[in-house]
Order: sequence, then C-alpha cells, then structure tokens
Amino acid sequence: AVSVKGSRPSTLPGTVVHPLLGRRLDLAGHEIIYETDLRSVAYLADHRLDGVAVFPTTGYLELALAAGREAGFGKLLDVREFKIRRPLTLGEDQSGQVQVVLTPDGSGLACRILRAAPGKWHTHATCRLEAEGDEHGAGPWVAPRGAPRSVAAHYAHCREQGLEAVSLWGHAPIYIQGIR
Repeated sequence: AVSVKGSRPSTLPGTVVHPLLGRRLDLAGHEIIYETDLRSVAYLADHRLDGVAVFPTTGYLELALAAGREAGFGKLLDVREFKIRRPLTLGEDQSGQVQVVLTPDGSGLACRILRAAPGKWHTHATCRLEAEGDEHGAGPWVAPRGAPRSVAAHYAHCREQGLEAVSLWGHAPIYIQGIR
C-alpha cells in the first residue's frame, strides 16, 4: 500500500540499483529478476483514477527500461508489444511487492511486471525489449498532427475522464516533498 503521508523504508535485502526498480535478485537460472516495494514510493499515491491510486503507465515503462539497462542489454532500448494486462492499483490492503522479470531470448528480452498476491503472482504488464536500431527499426516516430490544446484544456479533459491529474508545474503534495 502506498501512504500519502510519506515513504516507508523498504525491507527488501540487497543494494538498490534504481529508485523505482529496487534490487536485483541473485537467483540460479537464466531469468534476471528485480524486486521492489512500491509502498516505499509515496508519490505514487498521487496518481489516481476515480479516487483509486493506480500505478502510472510511465512507471511500467521506466521499470522495463531500467531493468534492461541495468542488466547490461544496452542504454538505448526499443520497447515493443507493450501491454498492460491489468491495472496495478495501490490500495492500502494490497501488496506493494513487485518483480520485473527479464527472460533473454534470441533477439532481445521478454519482460514481465508482476505483483505479489496471497499465494500467487499476477502479471500486470508485458513487453519486449530490443537493442535500438535493429532490423525492425523504422526510423524515428513522428507524432501525427492534431489540434493544439492548451494545458488548462488538457487537464480539464483529464478531470472529465476521472483522472485526478496535476499539472507539470503544479505537482501533487507528496511529489513536491520528494523534490525539495
């Protein structure tokens, strides 16, 4: 569970390799596994949908990319076939224990992001990581042209959709505490 009053110290063993990714587990086998406790990252509680704290999409991407870089796969990685299988909610009654599992194969890394539940693990997101510039690369992505929208209009639209967003410059209280 993520507390809005501040971060909890992590109780996981080992050396932290990344603030969100946590620690690398030394296990036998070919998989590379990192483990973190999201309860130790208080500002995650500020990302809400209909009043429920939800792990942000960018968090999944950061976990996957940080794991790939830390595992030595390269600094520039392409994320392919990214899917959120089920939202990772951050309720007080839920585990914050998350693992990022990388499985090497012939052309890259399969990545799974899982959370502990009583007696099992649930897969929340999956993707593939590949070294940037491989044969599948089609050049840089260019955003399609759309109608410009003011920042105020963007956040008004977010509120209409149930997102309790904060502006880039009007950070949520817990995030502000972390950057002071």
